[in-house]
Amino acid sequence: MFKFLLVFLVLGACKAVRTEGDTKFITVAQSDPRSFRNNKNVLVKRVHEKHWDIFYRFSKDCPAGQKTEKNYRILRQQLEKLIKVWLAPLKEITNRPIVDRFVFYKSKENNPKLPRNNQRVEYEISADFSCKTGRSLGSGSSRLVQIKRVMGDAHSMRVISPDLPYATDSLLHELGHVFHLADTYVGNIGFSPPSSGGLLETIGSQPRSVMSSVGCWNQGNQGLCLDDKRAIQWLYRYYWENLDPKKCPPEFVYEELTQTKNGLKRTVGGCVYRQPLLIELRQRHLSVVNRLLKDDKKLKINDKDKYGHTALHHVALVHLYGSKSEVRGLVEEILKYPGINVNITDKHGNAPLHWVTWFGNKELGWQMLFLDEVRGDFPERRQTRVNIRNNYGETPLHTAASLGRKVCADILLMRSDIRPNLKENRAGNTPLHEAAKNGHTEVVKLLLAHDNINRNIRNRSGKTARQLAESNGHKETVKAFD
Repeated sequence: MFKFLLVFLVLGACKAVRTEGDTKFITVAQSDPRSFRNNKNVLVKRVHEKHWDIFYRFSKDCPAGQKTEKNYRILRQQLEKLIKVWLAPLKEITNRPIVDRFVFYKSKENNPKLPRNNQRVEYEISADFSCKTGRSLGSGSSRLVQIKRVMGDAHSMRVISPDLPYATDSLLHELGHVFHLADTYVGNIGFSPPSSGGLLETIGSQPRSVMSSVGCWNQGNQGLCLDDKRAIQWLYRYYWENLDPKKCPPEFVYEELTQTKNGLKRTVGGCVYRQPLLIELRQRHLSVVNRLLKDDKKLKINDKDKYGHTALHHVALVHLYGSKSEVRGLVEEILKYPGINVNITDKHGNAPLHWVTWFGNKELGWQMLFLDEVRGDFPERRQTRVNIRNNYGETPLHTAASLGRKVCADILLMRSDIRPNLKENRAGNTPLHEAAKNGHTEVVKLLLAHDNINRNIRNRSGKTARQLAESNGHKETVKAFD
């Protein structure tokens, strides 16, 4: 049986930008963390407190009708939920308790830093919700966040509630600033030097992230992308574990670039992705992947992760969540990328074609095996080895037969150099044995119709494919042999 290991490695980055006179960490700190390492006012230094005091209010510009107890309750719930989103990654890296209780105080209309009841309370976060439209703000030094109403059609956005058109993405983003994380889009520093392995218009390998104003709600991360997650974890480790800012994880490399603009030299440096394409494929950001492939011709297209998986391996999965047009466009871009190795294998010897048949990606399978640009005679893309074996002697046809992937098996069998009678290493089964054993009658019929099939081959137990179908009780499959 085809053995398959699918492991998604969670990665992230700590990327630094040094500008004239100060240091800014793009995905970590709004200003040089060394200047306030011992400052207890930094929010990440308070994550082990028993509780946090949160001030919140509607601004003076809001009508009285909006300042209802129901709406205040909604604000409390959203604030607590999104604060916990930022705190959740810290629970993965420390056994110390992370704050999980929040006490809310309505702040004064004329001063967001004071509670209405004049209690002597020091807040951890103060949130101001304005009824004007415009740009929202967040500050790590003051731990204040000001949220403006969304502009345009609120129904097309993720908002707190229909009656409170405040963008959830915006609130999560500004709370990141309160934690002292910086914007990750290039406008933060005003220039964009090129870097190996990244989008041309960004610094280094710019990832998709909440801090670049793009959330990841569909990934089960409650809005955070991998870059955001690693950023908050990096910041925690910097303050609590004395992490060296230049110490990069194994999947990253420290890189410095200098660009002159208006006579000033600015240096960009930090931990940048070695494998930006793999990062974005794992996060299912197909539009970003397409841009990477089109814009950056310096990508190491055949780079492997720790499991030996390449970008082409991961592209075998995209049809499970991408649209047909996205999948087709992505397949075309990666197969024409300079230097692509379509036969590269992972640690188990599985080539991308094994993954194609495992996941049933018909679009990628066809384009890997045939030159789709020429219609009619199905000219073959001969550099793709249709009979490639993994460490267990299994070909892609074994995988398709074992899993009942009829369309994939049909595409494989169209190749003139297909060898349908090869045996795998352990049981000595051919693809016909695998299909019969598992009761995939339609695949059995397809194989039996091939000119070069040998139905009488015996495996190491001395059984033919028909006998395997009989011993496993697949009556309909047995009839296919008659």
